[in-house]
Amino acid sequence: EDAHFLYTSMGFPVDLTELMAEEVSLNIDKEGFEAKMKQEQELSAAAHQAKMSGSSGKDMRLVAEQTAALVGKGVEPTNDEPKYNWDADLEGCTAKALFIGRNETEDKIGFVDSMSSENGTVGIILDKTAFYGESGGQVFDTGAIVSSSGGATLNVENVQVYGQFVLHVGTIAEGGTFTVGDSCVCKVDYDRRRPIASNHTMTHILNYALKKVLVDRPATTGKET
Repeated sequence: EDAHFLYTSMGFPVDLTELMAEEVSLNIDKEGFEAKMKQEQELSAAAHQAKMSGSSGKDMRLVAEQTAALVGKGVEPTNDEPKYNWDADLEGCTAKALFIGRNETEDKIGFVDSMSSENGTVGIILDKTAFYGESGGQVFDTGAIVSSSGGATLNVENVQVYGQFVLHVGTIAEGGTFTVGDSCVCKVDYDRRRPIASNHTMTHILNYALKKVLVDRPATTGKET
């Protein structure tokens, strides 16, 4: 447990812990260490699944079988360059794939041709997006995706990047229906993004300052800001 704490909380390599232990005639329980690491990985995966599903209990992750299905359908990688633009809706987006969750369809993959508010938590993959997907320690954007016809609105509560695809997860406003091929508008909550981006930038500035002063490079990976 001590070796696990030093590695996961302090970033201290287990091989160095083992080397130092040997210098004072002690051994490390490597099997116990590996068991703790596996347990932590399982807890992390469960936490990610819970975050993705929200209160729905559905598995909204895109794993290998989903990304392979997208490639098989000819869905192009999501163009997320517009995320660098601020304070403007992104029009002319196209719904390329609709996802209602793993194991929620007969083939267990989860993609459908249309979905409505009755499907609960759902996901949309667009050809392009203004939403920032959780990446590099910065938390995802929220906002809305609205069909150009005005007939459907997805309240975006989570945005994740899976390989080359950006999945927008949320719930559809009552009465709305999305269909593959729908033209949509991305409406990012820039008021929410603004302080998040500032905080994340300052995290990198602090990281740089600590590196200059302390020499050893502190890690910021995986810290949500």
